Amino acid sequence: MSDRSNILKIFNPSQNFENNNNNKNVTDEDCLGCNVFNSMFLLTGGSYLLSGYPVRKNVKWTLQEYNKIHPKWWRTSLRSVGGGVVLFGLYRSVETFRIWRKVESSKLKE
Repeated sequence: MSDRSNILKIFNPSQNFENNNNNKNVTDEDCLGCNVFNSMFLLTGGSYLLSGYPVRKNVKWTLQEYNKIHPKWWRTSLRSVGGGVVLFGLYRSVETFRIWRKVESSKLKE
């Protein structure tokens, strides 16, 4: 792969990247900002689906039209997926906290 091609780097990213401040290799799992953003995205997206807001009833619809557009199995599965995404977001939040604790303890040792 050519070093000048940015498009190939999108589809085939390198495993490690260099931190310009300390000139040391940082693995993807140690990217604290990435993990924080990922956790926030999962928690907000999952809570949006879990809230039932995407399948809310329009005032103009009758109950039969609403049930035809959004059947009960669809509403239940959408909320179930939202609950799963929230649980995964909580798992990622705990993982992020552990990485943050590891980074902070390594700073204290230095």
